[in-house]
Amino acid sequence: MGNTLSAEIEEKGLNSSMSKLKQKIIFYLSDLVVFQSQSMKDDALKVLNLEDSDKFIVINNGIDFEEVSLKSNQHSHEEISTEFFNFILLGSFKHQKAYDVFLDAICLIPQDRLDSMRFYICGDEVDGDSAFKEFKEGLEEHKLKKSVRLMGNQENPYPLIKQMDAYILPSRYEGFPNSLIEALSCGLTCFALRSGGHVEILKNKEEFLFSTTEELLSKIKDGKFMEKLSIKKSQNTIDISNEVINVIDNCNFFKLGQ
Repeated sequence: MGNTLSAEIEEKGLNSSMSKLKQKIIFYLSDLVVFQSQSMKDDALKVLNLEDSDKFIVINNGIDFEEVSLKSNQHSHEEISTEFFNFILLGSFKHQKAYDVFLDAICLIPQDRLDSMRFYICGDEVDGDSAFKEFKEGLEEHKLKKSVRLMGNQENPYPLIKQMDAYILPSRYEGFPNSLIEALSCGLTCFALRSGGHVEILKNKEEFLFSTTEELLSKIKDGKFMEKLSIKKSQNTIDISNEVINVIDNCNFFKLGQ
């Protein structure tokens, strides 16, 4: 399960006593139940009205930092201009990913600030979800096609990520997003919705979390703040940034490739 149990239930329309009973039986029959994050564990126990026990444990997703580093150094088919402050977003177009929240935020950025920014989105349309169509219509309506580039699905997004200044993760809910860890490992400053696994990864970095469209807007349009981030980005290395070291200290990782 990639998201919290409550989110899965809501998204798939499984909010019934029978569905919850089946999940409780699965938990009961299992010798060990592993969650990707503490927030996923807390959510599941609350939804199913279960008491905590030693059989419920948290093991965060494994990230192969060496592979990320190797892939990020491969040739990029897209050369990104350093004339702009460049943001990247990753993920398929569906309601969960909250591209509508991102769009609402950038629509409010003053034009003179917006002209100094570029936003790149790696992700495809999802069958049965109107998010992609609505997002493209929003870009057209607000004349944002120059500022926002839709890159589609990228087999290897890391060379592109490496050229960016910051990553935005507006998802309404995530279990423990690998993309956030990977963006940090590429030296990017990351902004994420104050939700679930985002908070665990960006622990003690409150200035990079947001709860509303207005909060996100205030962070990405702040010229002085962005200037500081550009300086900070130039001091980072591609291997493992200080942010990732802090993440590893705070989380229960299985580090692959070691």
